[in-house]
Amino acid sequence: SGIISMQTFFKLRVPRSAVLNKVRTAVLFPPNLKDKITVKSKSGTVIISRPLLDLYLAERAKETGARISLGERVLSIKARSKGYVEIFTNKSKYIAKIAILACGAGARLQHMLGFPTCKGINALQADIAGLDLDEKIYMFFSNKLYRGLFAWIIPHGDCFRVGVVGNNPVQKIKLLLKHMNQQRYKILKWHGGLIITGGPSKIFAKGLLAVIGDAACQTKPTTGGGLAFLADTSQILAEEIVRCLEGKRLSLKYYHKLWLQKFQSSFRAMRATRHFLDSLTDDEINELFRAMKKESAESLLSTADIDRQERDLIQLAVKLGKHLLKKPKIASKAFYAAAKAFFPA
Repeated sequence: SGIISMQTFFKLRVPRSAVLNKVRTAVLFPPNLKDKITVKSKSGTVIISRPLLDLYLAERAKETGARISLGERVLSIKARSKGYVEIFTNKSKYIAKIAILACGAGARLQHMLGFPTCKGINALQADIAGLDLDEKIYMFFSNKLYRGLFAWIIPHGDCFRVGVVGNNPVQKIKLLLKHMNQQRYKILKWHGGLIITGGPSKIFAKGLLAVIGDAACQTKPTTGGGLAFLADTSQILAEEIVRCLEGKRLSLKYYHKLWLQKFQSSFRAMRATRHFLDSLTDDEINELFRAMKKESAESLLSTADIDRQERDLIQLAVKLGKHLLKKPKIASKAFYAAAKAFFPA
């Protein structure tokens, strides 16, 4: 969707030309659409054009000496015992000391090289003109309709981007717009893809091969976003690549260890939250929203760090604790989700 925090905006040095919107308000809807929560962020979020960001990053890479080959498709990669990698494309063969897969969530190359396949959920987005809505982020929670994530409506330049997950996505988008009393609009473009919410892969590197980004499932289980980790993850991997090239390391295996040291606690908290939310019925989600309103959760969420979420998720759980204890089924699901995330089998 292109939503990033101001912190990520500055870390990635996103050019102003790639900024589509700046938004300070998000509205969260439960299944009944009544007990909504409005969050006014003090720092705000930025909505960017991913194609323009990708183009900018590619230009920066070229300026530092990278060569980008367009119109080629990697068919296979083979790690040789003599300490080099062969990369076969539809046009040529390349020899390299190290190969990094940053090819997204598609499982073909990862599977071919023995890396785990990411768990994801199918999503469909539509760019829509003519919606009579305020420039806010709208999120809709319902396990009956959007199990595994949520639906969303976000400003996207001069239009809005509407997204849903799961089966029958076109019908769901039309139903969502009907719920928002939108009758006249024009669908400009469709976008489909896989959103990774299962947490990071168990293997990031094999010898002199490594995966990064969606290919390594390095996306937030709560939202599916991954740009927040891009700068730090790239730095960790780049430093390990340099150590290998200098002969200080024989493989990239420490990349995974260093990444976990920095991000594991955050991912465990987000994974526990995802397990918990996925386990709830729609009535239980409605109850959770009512508890959040009673505890004035808006004030906590308004200062929340959307990139490193563990501290805010724990504070929110503590705030809602007394309400959860009055609902044994919800409480047991919360405990089970935490155990599953922090003590996986």
